Amino acid sequence: TEDQFIGITLAQLFENDIGNCKDIVRELLDNGSIFTESYETRMDGTQMWVEGDYTCLYDHKNRIIGHIGVQQDVTDRKIAENKLKESERQVNESLDLLSGILESFDDTVVFAIDKEYRYIAFNENHKNTMRLIWGVDIELGKSMLDYIHDSENHEKAKSNFDRAMEGEYFKVVEQYGDTEFDRRWYENSYNPLYDSDNDIIGVALLLSDITDRKKHELEIIESKKLLEAMFESIQDGISIMDPDMTIKKVNRYMEDLHPNKVPLEGKKCYQVYRNRNDVCDSCPVLKTFETHETCTQVVPHIDKDSGTDRKLEVFSYPIIDNDGNVVNVVEFLRDITDRIKVEKLERNQVLIQEIHHRVKNNLQVIISLLNMQSNLFTDEKIKGAFRESQSRIRSMSLAHEKLYAGDNVANVEISDYITSLVNHIKQMNMSVNIPVEIDIDVDELYLNMDTTIPLGLLVNEIVTNSFKHAFDGRDKGNISISFKEIDEGYNLVIQDDGIG
Repeated sequence: TEDQFIGITLAQLFENDIGNCKDIVRELLDNGSIFTESYETRMDGTQMWVEGDYTCLYDHKNRIIGHIGVQQDVTDRKIAENKLKESERQVNESLDLLSGILESFDDTVVFAIDKEYRYIAFNENHKNTMRLIWGVDIELGKSMLDYIHDSENHEKAKSNFDRAMEGEYFKVVEQYGDTEFDRRWYENSYNPLYDSDNDIIGVALLLSDITDRKKHELEIIESKKLLEAMFESIQDGISIMDPDMTIKKVNRYMEDLHPNKVPLEGKKCYQVYRNRNDVCDSCPVLKTFETHETCTQVVPHIDKDSGTDRKLEVFSYPIIDNDGNVVNVVEFLRDITDRIKVEKLERNQVLIQEIHHRVKNNLQVIISLLNMQSNLFTDEKIKGAFRESQSRIRSMSLAHEKLYAGDNVANVEISDYITSLVNHIKQMNMSVNIPVEIDIDVDELYLNMDTTIPLGLLVNEIVTNSFKHAFDGRDKGNISISFKEIDEGYNLVIQDDGIG
């Protein structure tokens, strides 16, 4: 069954004929492909002929990575060939017998022609096939070549017939049909026909429709190409490891990561990737082989081009056969250096925001303490001095509040800061019983704390002074605040329409 074959080696499969198996493998590796025929015994004890067609599989560097083999029970066809050979001596004496033999094959196309390419026998399958492919009804005594209208196929058929009439037995795989839609694949077995004097009198052909098999082979090839393309396009490093830590296959990313050690296949992973002579102590691949579980680890890597220290995250996944054994491990490598930097930056940002939050809270405590202290005095000048100090501290506290509340932990958006500060000053001076309109024209700028704190103190001082002194005896007032970026710095303009 299929399950009994998956995972076993050729040595196990052909343990009773290991010598012949080795010869076949050597010839396959030398030539790239091989065709075999063997006489085998079925499990029920009956005999069968097996035909094998094997072709090497290559990677993108034209290295052999395996082989694809198609085996077919050709017992019926071999029987037909033997019967044909046996009847060759009698073909002129018993065409009826030959025709009977030809019709005994259910799935095989069989026909025979003489040296003038004229039909001397064919079975019903061939008659139907010629009608299907070429749209013709064939007759005994007519030249088969006359039925083939396509010039290319006409010349190909004649060449093969002539080759067989020279006494050569051979097989070819060819496609026939007038249009691409109708074309089908056939495996053709050419057999010279001999008379009783051992002279060649014609050719007998056995054709097996292998279109489905050919399509399956082509699908396998296309699937392999697709998988290979996907394997090479993955932007992570991939290594497939054997149980002895030998690198079986890698993608281009891994080769780019270790350019001085290419080719990587066939070498020990710890020698190539870690410059060691033995397996790493905490090797995730080894752990996966032992536990059958996915493992992960972060390992250092020195970038040869930049000399920088990179961090690689290693994932190892088991490939398990039908018996539950880990036959290979796939190792994925992903460069996470930039991700680690981003995570560290995010942690630092949270920490800085927390510091600004605490500074803001501490300044609020100082404001509250000053307020409590001012209540101990009745002198309005002293109370006023306390309020001015509170207002100045509030301008600094507000800057820290904007930092921890925003996404930027290093700079304050100054337009929002000045607007919030001025609104607070306005609320603190509600005792000025006249309406005061405030016009704010501030560029959307981001300033650091070294600039923001002094700017806030200036705005606080000047605007507070306008509220206190500019509008005595007036029924309303206006204050304008402008802050613009200029070529060499910034320009702050605060004006009021007060008494001076």
